[in-house]
Amino acid sequence: MSTPQKISLGFLSGFILLFSCVAFQVGGEIQQGRKQLMFGDPKVALVHFQRAAELDPNFIMNFGVFQEGAWTYVGRAHYVTGKLSEAGKALDRGVTS
Repeated sequence: MSTPQKISLGFLSGFILLFSCVAFQVGGEIQQGRKQLMFGDPKVALVHFQRAAELDPNFIMNFGVFQEGAWTYVGRAHYVTGKLSEAGKALDRGVTS
């Protein structure tokens, strides 16, 4: 293998590793947020969901039939806390991202 091929293979491997780490982190934030939302602490859940949305705004969780993105969860947490305007904005952002 030539030096440019080794460099590009190393770059590609590093990129894949970095991407998978970010996806793992985002998934963890979503899971933590879901747990907090289920146990009645939507403000803490919102922190997790917003962190996930900042890391990867296009992240999608596949649970059964539905696909829910990070912004969907941000909107849900805002809705539960009574912040309907913010909920609508987050849900709109989820539809457009």
